[in-house]
Amino acid sequence: MVKVVVGEESQVKLAENRLSKSGVPCQVGLVIGNLSGKLDRGFIFDLIPTPLNDNGELACSIIGGAKDDQKKASKGKSLPHSSALFIDKYWLAEHARQVHFLPFSIL
Repeated sequence: MVKVVVGEESQVKLAENRLSKSGVPCQVGLVIGNLSGKLDRGFIFDLIPTPLNDNGELACSIIGGAKDDQKKASKGKSLPHSSALFIDKYWLAEHARQVHFLPFSIL
């Protein structure tokens, strides 16, 4: 089922700037928001990237990216771009669990 998602453009711009400045090829994280059943849409409050794991590694990476394809293609064969996205689902789930139980107060 497809849902309409509404959010502040400034939040999207912050996420775009964070990604472009970090130099990482991909990033996973959490969307903090509220789903409205009556309006059949979601409202985004924030986009939170998953932090590095205990070993200092990213929660996702691209496997078999363009560098590997360029090495193979340089031998005279033209290969289609093939890569896969690896996501550390256990670390992502732990991050979601910690954020879900994070106490907060409304001022």
